[in-house]
Amino acid sequence: APDILADWWRDLLVVRAGAPELITSIDREAEIRRLAEGLEFDEIVRALGQVRQARRLLEQNVHPRLTFDNLALGLPVSAGR
Repeated sequence: APDILADWWRDLLVVRAGAPELITSIDREAEIRRLAEGLEFDEIVRALGQVRQARRLLEQNVHPRLTFDNLALGLPVSAGR
């Protein structure tokens, strides 16, 4: 799951950076563009960092539920709008 999340946030980042041609989830492009417009560049960068940190924690055998709960609490609220 962290790889899917990382790919999603990476796609939001490339759209927000003005390079939508680099989207990997082409089938979700419209949704990605819409969400990217509602987020600041630094919010996306932070979220991507949090997802990558969660992956590292899971690889270190930190409790999965605790890891995902903390990740969910740290992601931007506007990402769901």
